[in-house]
Amino acid sequence: MIIIIADDLTGANDTGVQFQKNGFSTMVQTEYSDVQAESLQWCNRYDALSINVNSRQLPPQEAYSRVYNLARQISGIPTEYVYKKIDSLLRGNPAVELDAVMDALGAGTALVVPSFPENGRQLVNGIMVTPDDRINVEQIFREGSKRSTFKLSLEEIRKGPENLKQLMERKRKEGFQIFIADATSDAELETIKNAAKPIDGKMIFCGSAGFAKQLSNEKRFQRELVTSEKSEDAVLVVAGSRRKETAVQLQQISEAFLAPIVRIDVSKVENGGRSYSEEITRCTDKILQMAEEGHRLILLAVSSLFSATQEKPKPENKDPEAVNIAAALGETVEKIYRKIRLRAVVSTGGDTSLQICKAFRSKGIELCDEIAAGIPVGRMAGGEADGMMIITKSGGFGNGDALIQVINYLDDNRHENGRRLYGG
Repeated sequence: MIIIIADDLTGANDTGVQFQKNGFSTMVQTEYSDVQAESLQWCNRYDALSINVNSRQLPPQEAYSRVYNLARQISGIPTEYVYKKIDSLLRGNPAVELDAVMDALGAGTALVVPSFPENGRQLVNGIMVTPDDRINVEQIFREGSKRSTFKLSLEEIRKGPENLKQLMERKRKEGFQIFIADATSDAELETIKNAAKPIDGKMIFCGSAGFAKQLSNEKRFQRELVTSEKSEDAVLVVAGSRRKETAVQLQQISEAFLAPIVRIDVSKVENGGRSYSEEITRCTDKILQMAEEGHRLILLAVSSLFSATQEKPKPENKDPEAVNIAAALGETVEKIYRKIRLRAVVSTGGDTSLQICKAFRSKGIELCDEIAAGIPVGRMAGGEADGMMIITKSGGFGNGDALIQVINYLDDNRHENGRRLYGG
């Protein structure tokens, strides 16, 4: 059994799917609560369990408590290892939550590997380098954790796994507990894995989906995803992220498939009240009308995604109105599903994905495949939309044609007796 602890739903999905792709039966628990017993039940049925503790927006002490309580609950379960998923841009409470897992499980060592080269995240000299950001990962853990940290440089990693293993063992004896590893390629991630796995003692692996991909590369088995014959044609893409990458992706898919974008007015839903319900009804009615007119690909997005004055999205954990906006998107999807049995929902943004699952009272997502790096596909488990396909994507992940890739994937994997939806 492998247990993944993630701070949001998209992270739980994009990490869990790395294991699914290599033959591990994998379930995602959409939201953890310490009064629920799903985690323990699923441990008997799946090889890997990915749990969303939904802690990214919490203050540090609350995040610590939630993660600590979960880790204590799973402490009696025999596991190969526990993987603490953190955001590749280090949002939320990465150091505090790693401390919580180590405290609860009595682990003396942790290895932090946040690089995700496939999605443009590289750690160099302790700094996360992306096209838009420079984030001092080493400083975040050095100042945010109560444990001593040591940086594993590219120079040391490139000497090979045996050298790296010996270095880590020496530094552990000197009292270092958290190792932060540079990496710019999948080959370097593989070296780190090969160095760390043979080390004795309880070690917590911590990082993005990129390092999880390397850890999961122990089995080779690819399941074929077959779409149910009962599936309807309609696919709903829901863009709750406000990142510029999502705006580009939505514009490209709209132009490629001549699919109009329905925009939910965030000014009418962010504060609740009467306008909240009226805006949900307006968007629902418009989408249902489009479906009646024959549109089988429907796009729903927050109006702020296309704001000309907004250069960067507000930090997710500092925006109280974001909860209402995400909830409005979830309610809209649920109302649409009552009228149209959607073939699939494609969701961008962790809060949006979680609110969609909540609206359907889904307890989990059984992962099936990964369409592209960081874009997993699965089926909802339990609730009103049990079995419906859901594809989740972090707002900043993917190239400009990422959503087009999703639709092409759904077309290619349609049941052999079905007709293509969007192509010729």
